[in-house]
Amino acid sequence: MAFDGLVLYTIMNELKEKLITARVDKIYQPDGDLITFTLRGHGENLYLLLSANPQFSRIHLTNEKFTNPPHPPAFCMLLRKYLSGGRIIALEQPGFERILHIVIQNLNEEGEVVQYRLVAELMGRHSNLILLSENNTILDGIKRISSGISRHREILPGRDYITPPEQDKANPLMAEKAAFLALIMLERETKLFQAVMKNYRGISPLIAREIVLRAGLNPNARLDEYSLQDLELLWESFMHLFSILTTGQTTPTIVEDESGKVKAYSCLPLKQYGELKQTSFPSMSALLDHYFEKRIKKQMLSQISGNLHKTISNLLEKDLKKREKLLSQLDEARNANEYRVKGEMLTANLYQIKKGTQQFSAINYYDPEMREITIELDPALSPQNNAAKYFKRYNKLKTSIQYIKIELAKLDPEIEYLKNVEVSLEQIESTVDFEEIREELITEGYFHDKRKTTPNRRQVKSKPMRFKSSDGFDILVGRNNRQNDQLTKGIASRDDHWFHAQRIPGSHVVIRNHDRREIPDRTIEEAATLAAYYSKARSSSTVPVDYTLIKHVNKAKGAKPGLVFYENFQTVLITPDEELVETLRVSEK
Repeated sequence: MAFDGLVLYTIMNELKEKLITARVDKIYQPDGDLITFTLRGHGENLYLLLSANPQFSRIHLTNEKFTNPPHPPAFCMLLRKYLSGGRIIALEQPGFERILHIVIQNLNEEGEVVQYRLVAELMGRHSNLILLSENNTILDGIKRISSGISRHREILPGRDYITPPEQDKANPLMAEKAAFLALIMLERETKLFQAVMKNYRGISPLIAREIVLRAGLNPNARLDEYSLQDLELLWESFMHLFSILTTGQTTPTIVEDESGKVKAYSCLPLKQYGELKQTSFPSMSALLDHYFEKRIKKQMLSQISGNLHKTISNLLEKDLKKREKLLSQLDEARNANEYRVKGEMLTANLYQIKKGTQQFSAINYYDPEMREITIELDPALSPQNNAAKYFKRYNKLKTSIQYIKIELAKLDPEIEYLKNVEVSLEQIESTVDFEEIREELITEGYFHDKRKTTPNRRQVKSKPMRFKSSDGFDILVGRNNRQNDQLTKGIASRDDHWFHAQRIPGSHVVIRNHDRREIPDRTIEEAATLAAYYSKARSSSTVPVDYTLIKHVNKAKGAKPGLVFYENFQTVLITPDEELVETLRVSEK
């Protein structure tokens, strides 16, 4: 996808309209390369996202909810020190590069008015967020770059800030016809779209192809296939597109194929995708917020949790196979009497059986209907030893019943626990969620912590998700097994209502009822919807959800995190509704 110079230019102009004079209220760092600002401007709260992720670097306003770590990272604390309370006075995109400068005016420690620059370098794997002092000195970067990584451009506190090396390209906003034609004509052996992209900054392959196509030319054709008149058409297309950009007539657009997969996004409709579905958005921020939250965020979290999820799936598969084998053995053990009967029949008829016989048939006098029974024999054994073999098998199976029941009693909660972990991993919403699940599994003995640890290292700890019902009741939802325990047996009071998808792995959901009021049916249904949505049955059309008072929910001694039993419950049938879930969600910013 193309977060190119055109997208950044569009974003910058949107931000100028919203953010100039806005005051910096709060700063968070939800993930290692992600910063969010809460800004107060023009009578409203605005949320600005800046990401230096190598794959998904970007900047835009957002409505996405993030889980923030309980202890802010060092770079976040630095930003708070210098920028909190300051006002944004300028935004700049130098040279149409994928770089945005946010100029923030604030008071320094001596009470003097100074200007700081937060530089967002949004250049793929080289992306970074860097805070500069008024004299262009680096205060710090979200990613520090030492001389061992780059001899020419260190990103370390105290170093002078050096802009990224300029590409040998022209600024498209400064383009003139004669220079454009001269530059393009030098690329006679190059495809047309590559000739445009090679000579002008900030133009992605997507936009270069669009410019050529809108000129009525073939993007993949070489320059020497066209005349000077054709190149003038290319210039007119180039100028028209940048006129749309600079006059603010952009239409942020996402292109999707028949399966709903996003093929491209840009600041204008893309003719190169023909009849594919194109959806426009009111702003570039709205488009990027939709795209990254709904599509890329899931991909990122899936990558982060992939190995752990595979390990849990393997453990679960192993336990399920073991359970199947134990149940088979239990069925056999319950039929142990069959072996005793065969032993008795052989003993009663020893005089009729000769050594070397492979089977023996006789009337089964233990059968009320006196039917004939055929008994398989080992021809290498004597009749007496064959009888003893059946008695031995009978005694072994009879003894094994109690052992199998004990093993199943241990295995069933283990399987239930792993299924809950699997659901938690599938539904994580942040890296903090992932780290908390990982630490839970380490605590439970499933993994050894191979990371370097110190005695004072604090465990990651998040809070349950918060929602507000239409009737004003607080609803809390556990993010993982450990948090389900914390919510149900710690946070909730006896008269709070508790919800869980019936016999399905999922989150514990609690309606807080501080005033001990009667809970309206609408709130009951909304809490049940949350329980259905945050369960393994999220994609089902109908989910049975049980609910009861917390005082009827209990935990067995020594039970694994998140595993409880309950009584005196009612059941409601629910269809999971993502739109309702998002409507009820309380922002964690």
